[in-house]
Amino acid sequence: MNPDTLIVTCIGRAGMRRGRFPALRTGGLILIAPLLAACTLWPSQPRPTAPPATALITDCATLATRTPPPEAPTFVPGPDGQLHDAVDPHVEICATRTTLAAGDSLTIVGLAVDIGLPIYRLTASPQEAGESITLAAIQYDNAPRPQETGTSPQLEITGMSADMQRVQFELKATAPGAIDLTITASGEVHYGYPGPATWSGGQSEPVSITITP
Repeated sequence: MNPDTLIVTCIGRAGMRRGRFPALRTGGLILIAPLLAACTLWPSQPRPTAPPATALITDCATLATRTPPPEAPTFVPGPDGQLHDAVDPHVEICATRTTLAAGDSLTIVGLAVDIGLPIYRLTASPQEAGESITLAAIQYDNAPRPQETGTSPQLEITGMSADMQRVQFELKATAPGAIDLTITASGEVHYGYPGPATWSGGQSEPVSITITP
């Protein structure tokens, strides 16, 4: 038997890893068992787990899920000639409650979909007369952007946090009214073609909030 060196690709629960392994050759044939053992004994690196944002979104009392229009493609051709999932940059949004009294607290959570390095903005639009207001803006690195925000007579921001996939806004109701809340996210979007990402973004469906006296 003569020792040999092969480049082996191992595919399993821990993902795909490639490296050089010694193999044994006898009679012109390479013994497979040592290679399989090498894959089995290679230290496992578990796949990264999803952040708790997804569970929080699912468990939220009110979830506004974006429904693509009927003509939206499910798959698009990629540069490799194969079909890939269509890129659909948007934000999933949920609210812990939709009816509250003045003085009550409210949490709004958003999940960025197909948007990298997102900058999140929470917009309040009065259901009656009035202009839309950006209540809060925060980056993926948890850096606030107060220069972009205004104030609302019905809601005030008491806290917020963000990361690459998720944003959370804490609010307090200050006066009666009916408001639609929307989260927008701008950032890098990869549409599947070679080259750098496109700076684009998307938004959530509105969540209607009613504040009683």
